[in-house]
Parts: sequence; C-alpha cells; structure tokens
Amino acid sequence: MTYVLGSSQTVGRYAITIISEQTIAAQIAKRGAFCRCGKHPAFVLVQDGATTKALDMMGARVPLDRVTALCPAATELLT
Repeated sequence: MTYVLGSSQTVGRYAITIISEQTIAAQIAKRGAFCRCGKHPAFVLVQDGATTKALDMMGARVPLDRVTALCPAATELLT
C-alpha cells in the first residue's frame, strides 16, 4: 500500500489536495496471472494562504507530520 498525492484544485481562496491510498496486488498461479488494483481517498489537505490543515475522510484533523510520513510527496506542499 502506498499513498499518492493528487493535483491541487482551487476552490475560492482554498487549495484542496487529496491524498489517496493505493493498493496493487499481483498474483501468479499455475494457470495464469492477475492484478488487482484499488485507490481511495485517505486525507484532504486544505491550504488557506500560509495555513495548511489535514483532515481524514470523516473530517477529523490529522497531524501534518503523520500525513508527510505516509506520503513524503506532501512535504513539497508544506514548504
């Protein structure tokens, strides 16, 4: 499982970015192979000028250091 950073969208004065959880599972069997992939939103980054908030999909605040630990690409948005 990996976390991927989506592109930012501007809504009014806010920049909204979705971080998604992505899973890829491949299996090779005797009679063939298959791949199963999935992607669903995990966090929302809301930027308002110099302030950035991270929320989970239920709307609860998440510490930014936790988000950047799971998705290092999010660090570039915070600098």
